Amino acid sequence: MVPQVSPAFELKSADTAHTVSALPRWMGPADFSDPLCLAGRRRVAIVSSRLSRRLDQETQWLSRLRSTLAALPLDSTQVLICEQAAGADMLTAGCDLFGLARLTLRIDRKPGQRETGLPQADLALFAMADEIRVLRCRPQGNVARLIQWHLQDPQRCNVPLYVASECLSCLSADQQQRVHLLADPEDCGGHSVGRRLDAVTAKRVESTVFPPLPSDHPLACPDQWLCHWTRPAAGPWPGESRQQYCASLLQNQSDRSASGTLLRILSERRLRASRLAIRGGHHVVSFTAVPLSEFRQRRVFRGHRQRYDFEPWGLAIRRSALSPCDLRPVCYGCDQTWKSLPAADQPWYQKATQDGITDTVAEREWRVPEDVDLSLLHPTDAVVFVDSTAAVDVVQPYSPWPVLVLP
Repeated sequence: MVPQVSPAFELKSADTAHTVSALPRWMGPADFSDPLCLAGRRRVAIVSSRLSRRLDQETQWLSRLRSTLAALPLDSTQVLICEQAAGADMLTAGCDLFGLARLTLRIDRKPGQRETGLPQADLALFAMADEIRVLRCRPQGNVARLIQWHLQDPQRCNVPLYVASECLSCLSADQQQRVHLLADPEDCGGHSVGRRLDAVTAKRVESTVFPPLPSDHPLACPDQWLCHWTRPAAGPWPGESRQQYCASLLQNQSDRSASGTLLRILSERRLRASRLAIRGGHHVVSFTAVPLSEFRQRRVFRGHRQRYDFEPWGLAIRRSALSPCDLRPVCYGCDQTWKSLPAADQPWYQKATQDGITDTVAEREWRVPEDVDLSLLHPTDAVVFVDSTAAVDVVQPYSPWPVLVLP
């Protein structure tokens, strides 16, 4: 088993060149005893500037990370990870995936203490490493400043420093001559629905004869149907751990778009309950009684949630087919309404915000307080809706239900 250790320490000062040169002496090999510093192991720091909340869209960075980890020798490397640094959880998952030893650092601060100057996490990584690999930096950003300090420090400048080619524009001409270039990563592919089917373990429907659209489909008889639209997933799927999420991205299963979410649902034949944004932490599956024909005009970006409402991807299911699932309409109200509800009814509570940022009442929400097993549905009890005619050809082979284009 590859040794993994997680010491804690408190960095005493920051934002000075002296700190960068002094920290290795404070916490260098002489200060470690086994198993903290594995004998003969080269400590490698993999550093990045700030990453997007949507890690699935960081395809270039993910490709860089995969290639970097794959190139490290298993028997002579110990990857430095600082919990507060960008991409730390991805690095942890990557080390476990590739079988690399890791040394995880945690910077403890006193309650209420705020970080000033350069991030202490990045300072520690630069100062403790025997080799530094920079996957991303920004012009005049913290990582670019640390690169400058590193190259100017006579006690640190001989430590090998590798940078991704896209980072060169952040460095001066002299600095570019003094760093090594990381090898180009493998091709990470495109983003289209048709090219990202590796993102799910979807199985094609065995039959090549697809069910026809019923005459009372959700556009013709909207009152008979409830809709569940799929959103991009900024993190783990419902029921997926953070570690599993990170590992899936590193395995190139990175499509967390609304269409990717739909393909995953079709693969699992299940709508998984989630407690995201549900008061009381209840796990529910949400539906809307808003007619499918209104989705285009209702689609709006919610800045406070960093996502769109009423995405043009999802499923419409007959209300009658959901009745065995304890389906109920949401009870909209104020805080007093919440306090007056019996505990058994709380999963169906939603705060009414008709005059706020969003009009929750207009969403006409219904909920089921558990996963919905789609495999129990008849072929005429559900309809998949997609954004374009091109998407129909991609999605239909994976759906036992008819697929229509959102008008």
